[in-house]
Amino acid sequence: MKITHNDAVILEGIVCNLYNGARQGSMGGIIEAGHFERNPFHAALICISKLYSGMFDDKIDQFVCTWETVFNYPDENQEYTIEQYIKELRELISILK
Repeated sequence: MKITHNDAVILEGIVCNLYNGARQGSMGGIIEAGHFERNPFHAALICISKLYSGMFDDKIDQFVCTWETVFNYPDENQEYTIEQYIKELRELISILK
């Protein structure tokens, strides 16, 4: 799945907000739109690792299995959109908080 730089900026904002306004390029350059443009799934992994408390494993598993498959096999999963990914990531973050 191709994502635009604007979508990557949105992912960067989500992660930065979760890390209390971490600056762009934090974590050795991982929290940066350019990185998320190439690896959008990393935004979810960073967020999940920050919020994981041992609860909601079923929600995490469902999200991770779905989106890891979508990003690894984009040709077979063209019905999914980056907007849907961002929406579901925000929903998961809300649940985990």
